[in-house]
Amino acid sequence: MKRLMLAALAASVLVLQACGCEDSGSWKSWDALTDTGLDNPYDTLSDTAGDVATDYFTGTGAITGVVFSPEPPPGADPLVLRNFPISGALVYLTYTDPSPIPEGVYCHECVEMPETQPHDMTNPDGSFTISNLRGGTYLLVVQKGEFRKVRYVEVVDDTTITVPVEYTTFPNEHHPESGDNTPSIAVALGSYDDMQDILAKIGLCDIDTDGSMIEGTCNHIDFYDNGGGYSGETPLEDLLRDPVAIDRYQIIFVPCSSGATDTAITDPTVQANLRRWVEAGGKWYVADWSYDLVEQVFP
Repeated sequence: MKRLMLAALAASVLVLQACGCEDSGSWKSWDALTDTGLDNPYDTLSDTAGDVATDYFTGTGAITGVVFSPEPPPGADPLVLRNFPISGALVYLTYTDPSPIPEGVYCHECVEMPETQPHDMTNPDGSFTISNLRGGTYLLVVQKGEFRKVRYVEVVDDTTITVPVEYTTFPNEHHPESGDNTPSIAVALGSYDDMQDILAKIGLCDIDTDGSMIEGTCNHIDFYDNGGGYSGETPLEDLLRDPVAIDRYQIIFVPCSSGATDTAITDPTVQANLRRWVEAGGKWYVADWSYDLVEQVFP
């Protein structure tokens, strides 16, 4: 874990996000609180669902657990990939569907929890506890940024239930219809920092014993060529010239490179596309040797 953190910090990274917008995008939600696709071990929700939304804390039940980083892909070598606890994740219980996360760029704001909503923020070791709950079946929502998992849990009076790890481990692929959300990510493959390997090491793709991403295991992340000599990838400047394409992403990583987009980044159209996307909520991660992609756009 320490080696991974040091690798991630080896290059200076500037993160830009400045949004002032209303929520927008393609919204998805479940038609009803059923067990379809949500791995619900219970036949139905409590018959009080929706009737006592302000009366959660009238019981003696409790839940506890630990939130973990995305689970490794199926079949991954357990000696290579390992989960780690997530600090500062929001965990809450509800009787109703959480508001859907938009599919593309949007203005991400902190989820505000009223005092009447049972919730907790995870500790540095990823642990959480929610107490004084009335018994019944709830939707458990675990979220940090665009990562979210939604599952059913049962609260039992006079009992502290340990939530199964598979219910509190963030997903590694995007399936909102099943309660699994991940960010929409693009990576500009550069000449140096292997950002794709870092994303693999946190569980979003598979990696080999040398710590490199295994190609074909990251089909839910889009890759662009930014001077790294990668064949078959669309040039990054093509993405930056296309406002519709760039709006598909919530996060874009631009590792260190040798200046493949230096000319494109001086184009007023490209600059306007990036400014608008960041203002709409896009997260623009740029490492030091690609700094022109910040300096030219945000002088």
